[in-house]
Amino acid sequence: RSAGEFIRVGGQRELVGWPGSFLRWLAVAIIVYHLAAAAFGAPEVMKFRPTHVSMYVSTIFLVYGITKTRSGNHVPWYDWALFMLSWVPALYIYGNYNYVVERYPYISDLTTIDWMVAILAIALSMEACRRAVGLTLVALFTIFLLHGLFGPYFPGPLYQAAVSPMRFVDHLFLTTQGLYGSITGISATYVLMFVLLGAVLEKARGGDLFMNLAAGLMGKQPGGPGKAAVLASGLFGSISGAAVANVYATGTFTIPLMIKTGFKPRFAAAVEAVASASGQLLPPIMGSAAFLIADFTRTPYIEVAKSAALPAFLYLFAVYFMVHLETKKFGLPSMDLNLVRKARREVRLDIHMMLVLL
Repeated sequence: RSAGEFIRVGGQRELVGWPGSFLRWLAVAIIVYHLAAAAFGAPEVMKFRPTHVSMYVSTIFLVYGITKTRSGNHVPWYDWALFMLSWVPALYIYGNYNYVVERYPYISDLTTIDWMVAILAIALSMEACRRAVGLTLVALFTIFLLHGLFGPYFPGPLYQAAVSPMRFVDHLFLTTQGLYGSITGISATYVLMFVLLGAVLEKARGGDLFMNLAAGLMGKQPGGPGKAAVLASGLFGSISGAAVANVYATGTFTIPLMIKTGFKPRFAAAVEAVASASGQLLPPIMGSAAFLIADFTRTPYIEVAKSAALPAFLYLFAVYFMVHLETKKFGLPSMDLNLVRKARREVRLDIHMMLVLL
């Protein structure tokens, strides 16, 4: 089996036929919507952000199975039902927009329908998060949810004044402080655009360019595959901002090559995983946390990126140094010279792709 089969994100479906076509057209519609918002101005906040959330939550129910082992290549009926229900919160806010913006938050009572749609939105968001990210983030959200509702019963510094369920649900659903708060706004504007740039560059052979560049520069050194893995992961991470995508793009080549040249399988996998995590730290396209830092501290993103450059370099240098020590310890060889020459030829053909990052 290929390394890609093991690296592929667990639980993702490989849709075929009309469901696959539907998903592709949905993805195109999502991209066009956000690009139009960036080019011509986004709609009002309480229209734009709920639509953004519904787009992504609904897509998750098509892409991820209910468990990692029940993915397959088709979408069961209950996930189609969840897909359609995911649009209810956004459609409700659109249909009652004047009511939503003219009411007095935390003062006006919630109607029965407000309660139903709010609970639906919260539940669907949590389930989508569980499928895409895992139980850890859902558990964290649940803890804060319970703390908000039962704060008076917590001891010591965890104590807080009582918050009524109505005010709590109001805050989460019908204001720009909860589900549709500033973090959602960052996701809908900055994060999506940078991730889209990285995805386009990857599909346009940008990932191959970085892999060949790393192999061409590091291949002749002792332990070349391991050092190439570190450099390739750093270069690709600078455009993806995602560790999993980084592993999938570079690990399918570097891990088997590292093992072939004498690295232990566990060490090879560890090098790729740790080096790929640098995608969260490396400018110009960093992880989503960088955009949150920029927003919360009112600091331009470019300043956050500048501040991250040196720590990110030191992080990758530490990984590179560990590979070097492992190479010296076991006397590992360099890459095959034919592969190095081929990589350098490929770099000369694709070097123009670097202009995208300027």
